[in-house]
Amino acid sequence: MRGAISLAAALALDESFPQRELLIFVTVGVIAVTLVGQGLTLAPLMRLLGIEREREWSPDEAVARLEAAQAALDRLDELEREGEITPERLRRMRELYRMRFRRCMAVIGGDAEEARAAAREPVERYSELRRDLIGVERDALLGLRNEGRLKPDIWREIQRDLDLEEARLLA
Repeated sequence: MRGAISLAAALALDESFPQRELLIFVTVGVIAVTLVGQGLTLAPLMRLLGIEREREWSPDEAVARLEAAQAALDRLDELEREGEITPERLRRMRELYRMRFRRCMAVIGGDAEEARAAAREPVERYSELRRDLIGVERDALLGLRNEGRLKPDIWREIQRDLDLEEARLLA
């Protein structure tokens, strides 16, 4: 969408407008330069600002994290025996630590790609599930609006919130 209005304005000029073709050419050039220029300068800007990708773990760090995760799993076993944790919470926490175990073992084994995949998997799975649930929420809201049980201004406000959350997930 960037530059669409500028290009539309340039194209809307009358054919007899002096130097119309030059204006269209300059408009397209400016749009292209701003899009490409910003895209090419993003990585250097991130380095300049000190924004880095997720830091990879060293084998020593992976071993320490593995031991810490094992201690947490041992504590989860205690809580399960004492009945102080719901089965669903227990399942989710164990799944989290299993993912961490996989990542630690991949780092210790020297498989950097597997370690990166293990680090991304919970986030990707959460994002996919959340996008699906946002779709379900939208359908339910649309049904309420169509039935006349939801005021349009409230519907727009909730839709806006869902749009923003979905945009955060895609970023």
